[in-house]
Amino acid sequence: MLRRLALTFTLLISFFICSFSQDQEEIYKPMDTPNSEQEVVDTAKQKRNKEDKKWDWKQFRVGGNFGMQFGNVTYVDISPTFGYFVIPEKLQVGIGTKFIYYNQRGGSYLDPNSGIVYNLPDYKDAIYGGGIFSNYTIWRGIFVHGEYEMVSKRPYNAIRFPGKNRINVDALLLGGGYNQPIGNAGNFYISALVDALNNDESIYTGTFGSFPLILRVGFGFGFGGGNR
Repeated sequence: MLRRLALTFTLLISFFICSFSQDQEEIYKPMDTPNSEQEVVDTAKQKRNKEDKKWDWKQFRVGGNFGMQFGNVTYVDISPTFGYFVIPEKLQVGIGTKFIYYNQRGGSYLDPNSGIVYNLPDYKDAIYGGGIFSNYTIWRGIFVHGEYEMVSKRPYNAIRFPGKNRINVDALLLGGGYNQPIGNAGNFYISALVDALNNDESIYTGTFGSFPLILRVGFGFGFGGGNR
């Protein structure tokens, strides 16, 4: 899992480095006449383009999803994200990390469909992983979102994975949502996503019956006066 995540992250970083390098290597050739008006215009354009391509902390965002539940089921979710607006206020790309602690106490369970009573054992797991994401704002805070994620977890069906205490599970989350700015540097968002892979071992399986729908509520904040 770590090897695949490292490769994905490396490709993402390489993409940015190549993009910045190509832009910075552009050469504006002045006209033959020294100190011509065109030369002044090209020099100013070159300087402005270089400044635009530098890392801008105003476009950097930190956010994520955090949640917890206590009782017969103890659930703690810590999922921070780190993003950057490639196109200011429009296109954001980034990486996310995930850690979930899940502890369910065993006991008797009545299946309402069959009427059979099952005795369930205690179940405990620490789920961790991460991935990459991208979202694009199309109109007044409404955005579309795509995310690839991989996590390490205990298998639900151990019989299918003999000799394995943990397995790696992929998820491809697609959907959209609404983003609401808060002040000059923060934002609040809600989104609805679907796991397109819908693996039987996915942590999103059975969230809404047999439909792998994920509802998220989260926040983010930027630096230097950004509002998304």
